[in-house]
Amino acid sequence: MYDLNPAANAWLYPLGLGAYHTGVEVHGTEWSFGGNKDLGESMQTGVFTCSPGTAGIDQGARYRCALPMGTTSFSFQAVDALISRMKPQFLARDYDLIHNNCNSFCNALLLELTGQALPSWINRLSSYAKCCPCFFPSSRGNSSLSSSRPADGFVAFKGSGYRLDTVSQSEPQTAKVLSAAERRELIAQATASRLSLEKKDN
Repeated sequence: MYDLNPAANAWLYPLGLGAYHTGVEVHGTEWSFGGNKDLGESMQTGVFTCSPGTAGIDQGARYRCALPMGTTSFSFQAVDALISRMKPQFLARDYDLIHNNCNSFCNALLLELTGQALPSWINRLSSYAKCCPCFFPSSRGNSSLSSSRPADGFVAFKGSGYRLDTVSQSEPQTAKVLSAAERRELIAQATASRLSLEKKDN
């Protein structure tokens, strides 16, 4: 789980609210879902992978914690087959910040893998937005999770799009293009931070 707006979530998290990105880690791979407003009516999937705990670290998202969601009997091959079946159901063009976001995908994946749903408070802000759409305009297809090669290896939040640290996602931004060395350093920092948090939890 990641904070999309760390400053706001510092206040909202204790209240059971907040703006979060989520991914499901299984067999050492983190799976999630994002959109790309530039794809038009393309049938390209929005499902992508990244190294656990590293999604969006170069665009303002901050890894918060891992939530144990049980175990699965799915083998690596079975998970791969399941993801292949889900890809057409989660197209990049269909991403919507309120109605069909990363949390929607993770909830569906968790139900398949473990029979457990994503904790409802994680997507509570979107649930409230459905009741008050005038305050939360729809952003169909808009996400910083844009890539020409989703689900084909390491894909972080990159390319032009909307910054994840803006809850409304109303201001277009251009993401900084990182060199391979810079990306490795960020991944190392994220991994160290995650291990530190896990050590404290234990």
